[in-house]
Amino acid sequence: MYSRPKILVWADYPFNLVPYTIRGQFFLLKHKTQKNKNGVVHYWISEKKSNALLFLHGATMDHDLFKEQIDYFLSGFSVITIDLPSHGLSTPYSNFSLEDSAEVVIR
Repeated sequence: MYSRPKILVWADYPFNLVPYTIRGQFFLLKHKTQKNKNGVVHYWISEKKSNALLFLHGATMDHDLFKEQIDYFLSGFSVITIDLPSHGLSTPYSNFSLEDSAEVVIR
């Protein structure tokens, strides 16, 4: 007898978890925020592993730029991706500067 696979729906997950299925294996990226004097910065992180990759996008982009790379590396690495200040979900953000963006990443 044929049974249909369960269809994953965004509503099935809490807002802070993003589902990924890679080569039949299921992963979750946890959505987190960091608040500072200029606004709120959004980032996503997978479970901890011995090696990590940090994906940083360029101007006018957001974390979605790295979907394919995240899919590829998630099974072997801790993956961290971020919406830098004034990009993606990290808007609105006051007093944007490259220096401030660098400080956000370091924290």
